[in-house]
Order: sequence, then C-alpha cells, then structure tokens
Amino acid sequence: MIAFSPRQKGFVHEIAYFNNIHIFNETLKAGKNKDGLVAIQLDIAKAFDTVPHKAVDAALERLGLPKCVREFIMNSYTNLSTTIEYGGSKSEV
Repeated sequence: MIAFSPRQKGFVHEIAYFNNIHIFNETLKAGKNKDGLVAIQLDIAKAFDTVPHKAVDAALERLGLPKCVREFIMNSYTNLSTTIEYGGSKSEV
C-alpha cells in the first residue's frame, strides 16, 4: 500500500482538491480589487524532477504538439530564475 503525504492534494481518493479550488477562487476575488494579480504554483516537493526532460518532449510530440510549442516548453526548463520580494527583502530562487 502506498502512503501519501497528508499535504498531497492530487491523485488521492478524497475531496482534498476543494481547499485548493477555494483558495484559488478567493485569490481571484482579491486580485479583482487590486491593480493586478500574478499567481504561480511552485513545485516545492520537486515531484517532477525525476522525469527526464527528453521524456517530456517525447510525450508532447506523441500528443501532436507542434515543434515550436514543444521547443517553447522545453526552453522553459533552462536558465530559470525567480525573484521573490516580500516585506522589503528579495530572494532569488
């Protein structure tokens, strides 16, 4: 039997996704009252780091995505950086 982390929300036999949808809807509501909204999802647990990038490209090709779209996606894996700014301090990840 596979034991999932209690933090996992996907691929489990329960309605845990409800909390994620609720958080997303509340974020959208709050964003409408501001000048704009940027939302991201971070893969904190690195769940997909074990999937070889060539396998991702091959799967996208099998799905029939045009080469230009596949290249755009594959290029998103290289030379990435993100700066998080909160409370006056910045951190690059």
